[in-house]
Amino acid sequence: MRQGTPLFISGGTRSRALWLTDRIGCQPHVSPIYDADFVAQLLWIFMVHTGEERKRLVARCMVDTVRRLETKAPRSSLSHGGRHIHLDRRAISTRTDELLNQLDCGMGILALREYISDLFAHHCAIDDKPRWACSSALLVHMLPQLHSLFPEMRIVHVAAPRENPLAAAESFAAQFPGQYARIEQNDLRWTADEVVESILSWSSTVNPRPVGASRRQMAA
Repeated sequence: MRQGTPLFISGGTRSRALWLTDRIGCQPHVSPIYDADFVAQLLWIFMVHTGEERKRLVARCMVDTVRRLETKAPRSSLSHGGRHIHLDRRAISTRTDELLNQLDCGMGILALREYISDLFAHHCAIDDKPRWACSSALLVHMLPQLHSLFPEMRIVHVAAPRENPLAAAESFAAQFPGQYARIEQNDLRWTADEVVESILSWSSTVNPRPVGASRRQMAA
């Protein structure tokens, strides 16, 4: 994967998006991150709130995140378990204090990008892998905000059977061709290795071709 290219994977609870993230994380150079809904939550906070209210909600969001990560991970057959995110209370609290100080100085979306990037870099260092792929079911509904945070990103949307196309996702794909891919869940059932290879190749391309509505178009 090209260094500096964030890879996000999103989809509903039955779409196998988490399974795909776990599978991609079996590659020697990519660390999977899942159970990371705080990314979407922080995006929403920055989109809706300002000033002291933004700071208060950011702090509360990350306190809730710490509590969640300290609970027992759900049972799972995934290779990396039911939760895979190497962040602890100390790492999150220290970096969150820095973010709140930056907000006091008037920094906005750039501070949030650095915050998330630093937390994920901490995760990758513990996992001893250079790059990350982050999964959250919420992200496909916040594509413009996510793109404002990571303009160079790629996002894979794993669609469940008979899932109708999302208008917001189609609009994003038209505006930023080559940065959004919709994969049908059935493709993962029969050609998983090809899907993973296609995603890694696509996400490492500096100027990717527009991606259509399926993995077959991605690999074409």
